[in-house]
Amino acid sequence: MCEGLGLEKDNFANELSHIQYMAINLYPNCPDPTVTAGAVEHNDGGVINMLLQELGGLHVRRQKDGQWLAVEPIPGALVCINGLVLKVISNGKLESGIHRVATNSVRDRISLGCGCYIVLLVENA
Repeated sequence: MCEGLGLEKDNFANELSHIQYMAINLYPNCPDPTVTAGAVEHNDGGVINMLLQELGGLHVRRQKDGQWLAVEPIPGALVCINGLVLKVISNGKLESGIHRVATNSVRDRISLGCGCYIVLLVENA
């Protein structure tokens, strides 16, 4: 990815190793999903966020027309979503994915997300 942005291939290697995170999200089922929001539309922070989902409910907004598209789960597959930091460090060449999560009426939805942040170390002058 760095090379595609015109940077050295390991440009962020040291910085990316400092802060990593994992989040487990539970979206309880709701008999009437129209009365609740699982997660309202948002962008994730960080560089790249990876999501493992076993049940549908994730929607991404298509940039060109604003249409919401359902991301159907594929067993064992990761969904990768660019974070806001990636948009900044690429000078807007790569967009941050706007997405939301809908609840469903049948089962609780559990998702596992992980990603990393960039930590820039500033030396004293």
